[in-house]
Amino acid sequence: MHLFWPVLSLLPLLALFLWYGIGYGLKPLYQITSELKQRDAEGLAPIGPGPLPNEVKPLVDSLNDLLRRLDHAFTMQKHFITDAAHELRTPMMALSIQTQLAQTASTEEEVDRRYRRCNPVSFGLPTWRSNC
Repeated sequence: MHLFWPVLSLLPLLALFLWYGIGYGLKPLYQITSELKQRDAEGLAPIGPGPLPNEVKPLVDSLNDLLRRLDHAFTMQKHFITDAAHELRTPMMALSIQTQLAQTASTEEEVDRRYRRCNPVSFGLPTWRSNC
């Protein structure tokens, strides 16, 4: 019982050392977290290299690999959307021109001929059939 009070008095000091040691060990993770929080949604650049503990390096490498794959996927999606918009714009423009020409036609036969040229199949557009 005579060692109880000296050991009890050292507990706050031990807790303080543990708190400081764990905080110092987690400092690289706090730095990575802070860097990631400061990024915007478009910021897919890899996490900057720096002095990292061996335990944290695989995590940073995996995050950088994920960021590279996301950047590639978003780039491919943007290219797809651009190509799809162009593919839709071209036939729609041709339909618009044919419709305008049909509206300016002077004879009934010319109007019919122009509207027949507006067939979506002739421009490569899909057609939908109703089952009604």
